[in-house]
Amino acid sequence: MVAVVRQETVTPRGALDAGPSLTAVAGAATPATAGRLELSSPTAARSFTVEDLAGMPKVEGYGGFTCPPHPRVSGPTHYAGVALRELLDAVGGIEAGSVVSVAASDGYVMTFSAEQVLLGGFTVYDPQTGAKSALVGHPRPVVAYEREGEPLSAEEGPFRLVFLTDGPEQLVEGFLWINRVTRIQVRSRDDDWTLWLAGVTQTSLDRVSFEELDVTPQTCAAWEDIQGRTWAGVPLTMLIGLVDGGDASGGFDQEQALRGYDIEVVGNDGTAVTLNSAVVAEAGDLVVANTLEGNPLGDIDFPLRLVGPGLASSQMVSGVKEIRVSVP
Repeated sequence: MVAVVRQETVTPRGALDAGPSLTAVAGAATPATAGRLELSSPTAARSFTVEDLAGMPKVEGYGGFTCPPHPRVSGPTHYAGVALRELLDAVGGIEAGSVVSVAASDGYVMTFSAEQVLLGGFTVYDPQTGAKSALVGHPRPVVAYEREGEPLSAEEGPFRLVFLTDGPEQLVEGFLWINRVTRIQVRSRDDDWTLWLAGVTQTSLDRVSFEELDVTPQTCAAWEDIQGRTWAGVPLTMLIGLVDGGDASGGFDQEQALRGYDIEVVGNDGTAVTLNSAVVAEAGDLVVANTLEGNPLGDIDFPLRLVGPGLASSQMVSGVKEIRVSVP
């Protein structure tokens, strides 16, 4: 099943005055709530209320989001809560090679790598324009329970995953933010991963959803490299079709693609390649592969790699995590 990102009403806002630093400070007044947050890992499980989180080291900062390729902006807004990495220490922490799945009450789930939780490294955007920022940003994932000094509304909370920086200069992409968080789980990287897709609409595929696309001769794609090895997965055009605003069935809009727009494929290490949609449409056989010779991809390429005829080796992005479609 494909997890579709919830739509939020966004109101463009200008930059706010710089606020408190993203450092641990004393706990604040505790709002009353019946909501609970369930945390688990392979070795431990805990349950938290807002009161529990309010008693932990508090992190404050500014966060907001945009929805590229459209320059819509929400925030930056002042939030407070507990750093995700700090919260995970309660169930044994997170190590390299692990992932963290964050689930909402409506079933929406996003999965983050250990590197993202510990170091940030998310793509950032200018809050004035919604355009990608030249700044090097490290927004930190935080489980928030306050907005502008007040408990979160029922629409957002009682817990919301937000991405904060010290000042109001940076935004992240909207599908990273998660309202009404109810469950956070640490697991082995091999258990799960997420591919994010953004275009006219936005969606994400976890491992199971991706593999469900790869089950018939019509949807499975394969490519043999010069060493005779077979890479198999899903056609790039099928993934683009999920977010290019085409027909209701989610099929790839070939006619629109032939008119030309940019397709950006981004890897876990930040490597990105931009392809022209007309070239992709005419080629038709580029593959987002999840297996090599029938086995899951190894460390360098995990979880997905872009491969296919006509691509230079530098264009075969390893560790694919995002595909962005800039449809006019």
